[in-house]
Amino acid sequence: MHCNAIVNVSKYKSQNQNIKFLRGINDNYFTMRTQILLMDPLPSWNRVCSLLHNKTSKILVINPRQLLLLANEVMKTMLQPMEDVLVM
Repeated sequence: MHCNAIVNVSKYKSQNQNIKFLRGINDNYFTMRTQILLMDPLPSWNRVCSLLHNKTSKILVINPRQLLLLANEVMKTMLQPMEDVLVM
């Protein structure tokens, strides 16, 4: 039972981190952010990055500056401390 609690807390922290990241990215990614947040279950971190990378690759053809803006948003989000996780 204790092992299940650890797995659940780990999943919760991962989902919380994904949500925090997605809420912090530039509003140019509003549509993609909304689509990802509506996925059930919320995709893994690797999948979120992959989806955003695909979107960014398309934007890169049009405007390379968007990639730099996204990278800046990612760095700001990743450097912010995560909120404490409450264990029930």
